[in-house]
Amino acid sequence: MNQRTQPRIVIVLNRLLILLLLCCSPTVCLRAQDSTTIDPSDGKEVIISPEKGLKSDSATSAGKVPDTVTYAAPNDKTTIRVRPVDADKLHDIETDRRYQYGDDVPPTASAWDRFWAWFWRNVRELLRTKAYQNVGQYVLLVAIGALVIWLLYKADVLSNLFPNRSKEQGLGYETLDENIHDINFTDRINEAIEGRSYRLAVRLLYLQTLKRLTDNGLIHWQVNKTNRQYAHELTGNALRPGFDRLTTQFEYVWYGDFPVDEDRFGIIRQQFQEFNQQP
Repeated sequence: MNQRTQPRIVIVLNRLLILLLLCCSPTVCLRAQDSTTIDPSDGKEVIISPEKGLKSDSATSAGKVPDTVTYAAPNDKTTIRVRPVDADKLHDIETDRRYQYGDDVPPTASAWDRFWAWFWRNVRELLRTKAYQNVGQYVLLVAIGALVIWLLYKADVLSNLFPNRSKEQGLGYETLDENIHDINFTDRINEAIEGRSYRLAVRLLYLQTLKRLTDNGLIHWQVNKTNRQYAHELTGNALRPGFDRLTTQFEYVWYGDFPVDEDRFGIIRQQFQEFNQQP
C-alpha cells in the first residue's frame, strides 16, 4: 500500500465512524428521556409504579436497558392534628331520619286510614266470593242503574216519561218563559198555598221579587236571563246580599227539589216579605 492510498482509507474510516455515531445518538437520547434518576439524598421520596417496576425487572433480567418511570414527591413533614368530633352534633346526625337509609319507620296510620284499609280489604274479599260472582254482581248493577234513573228523575231530565209530575208542579211555571208582568201574583200564590204546593209558591215569590226590582228600575228583566245575571246587575246596591240569599233559597227549593213543608215555607215567605219591604 502506497502512501497516497493510506490517508484516503483513514478519511473513509473516520466518515463511517461519524455516521455510526449519528445513527446511535437518537436512541441514546430517547433512553435518557425514558429514565429519571433522583437522588434520595435531595430530600425527596422516590416512588416507582409497580407496573413500570415489573417491566424494569424483566428488562433488566433480559439484559436490556430498563424503561423506568419514577415519580418524585416531597416528604410530608406536616404535623397531624386530630380534631375532636362534637358529641352533640354527632348524635344529631346519627338520629336524623334523613341519614337513616333503609331504616325508615312507616308512619302510624290514623283511625280513619285504618277504617278505609279495613273497608277495602273486605270489599276485595267480597268480590272474590262465589256468591258475588254468581248473584251479587248483578244485584250491584241493578242498584247502580236504579240510582242513575232516580238522579235523572230528580233533575227533571226524564220529565217526558213522567208527565204527571210536571202537572202537579204547575206546567205554566216550569220554565222562565212566562211574562212576569202578566201574572197575578197574589191570586197565584194563594192558590199554591191552598193546594199545599209550597215549591210552586216559592217560585212565585221569587218571580214577584224580580217584578218589583224591574218596576223600580234596579234590574232589566228578560226571558232568557239567569238569576245570577240579575244578581250581577245589583252589584254595588245594598239589596245585593239579600237578593243573593233569596236566590239561593229559591234554587235549592225549585231546582234542587229541596223538601218544603208548611213551617219551612213560612220561614222562606217571611224572608221574601222582609226583602220586598226594603226601600
